[in-house]
Amino acid sequence: MTKAFTLAEVLVSIGILSVISTVMLLSLSTATRLYRVGEYSRAANDEAVTVLSALEADFDRMLPPALPVMDANGVLQPGKGGGWIYAKVFKSGTDSLGNCLLAFTIRNPDRDQVTADGKYANLAVAWWVDKNGTLYREAKLLPGDDAGDENVKTGLRNIAETSSPQDNIVTTNCLHFGAWIAIQELASMTKTEADGGWEAPNTNDPTKTKLPPRMGGDVLDTAPPPPSLYYGPFPSAIRVSLCLAGPSRYRPLGKLRDDIDLTAGEPGKPPIRVSGLSNIPAQGFLLFGNLGNAASGEWVKIKSAQAGGKVEVDRAARRSTAKNHPAGTAVSFGTEWSLVRTIPK
Repeated sequence: MTKAFTLAEVLVSIGILSVISTVMLLSLSTATRLYRVGEYSRAANDEAVTVLSALEADFDRMLPPALPVMDANGVLQPGKGGGWIYAKVFKSGTDSLGNCLLAFTIRNPDRDQVTADGKYANLAVAWWVDKNGTLYREAKLLPGDDAGDENVKTGLRNIAETSSPQDNIVTTNCLHFGAWIAIQELASMTKTEADGGWEAPNTNDPTKTKLPPRMGGDVLDTAPPPPSLYYGPFPSAIRVSLCLAGPSRYRPLGKLRDDIDLTAGEPGKPPIRVSGLSNIPAQGFLLFGNLGNAASGEWVKIKSAQAGGKVEVDRAARRSTAKNHPAGTAVSFGTEWSLVRTIPK
């Protein structure tokens, strides 16, 4: 004798099936999100190791400064064939995020290029990131033994303004590349540049305590050193900070929920509300704005993070400029990496 399902039994079966399907879909969604986060973390870590390894390899080959020599008239002149460092903050209308151009001289790792008379023994290398977040490395052979040759300096100063071959691209989605120079010599060791000059840190003057190159026109250039000095104002250490967003399309990306003015998010002001970024860390940096429009971007330093995507911040971090941002502005979070090296002397 056959027995048909009652309406109640059919409804119960449908309910059980719905619950099981919902649980399976939630499990699949959670597993997918965990995979995406793990894949992003792995890719970002591998990328950072690759970039820092290439940068450290250049630092390992950095040339120390040449000691000044005395000419026939008893006047000290800059030495030849020594190291040279040039660093500048981009502050034009197309990039106000505090990104830097860093150039220095290294020993040529390809010794087959060195001629019998010693030419091409050194390279001038330059690192910089453009407004679209592409990190470049350019290398130029130095034809002679004068690492501070004016033609080389002029060429590398303008290197970021010209298009570069694809093989010079180190990585993409680099949110920040900044250089911080430490100088232990006397604050009186200064050299004026046409576009602003630079100073060594001076603890007696609070306006000169930031490490060069500084926002506001300052450039660090170690060649040629002032002839009156027994040694040039060569830095003692350098820190390079990178913020990489990773090559994955699953990188953290959110949006501002409200319009913010120049002081929003600072102490005593309402916190800034960000949507789309879960688990914002209590420390770190956020980038307001799109990579393709660096002129309107701004870095902020996270001071505290609250539930609901609310953050208190310090504005105009990383030498950027505080700006007004409308609701819906993109907010990026990238992993920061720093490489600190002493400079040979």
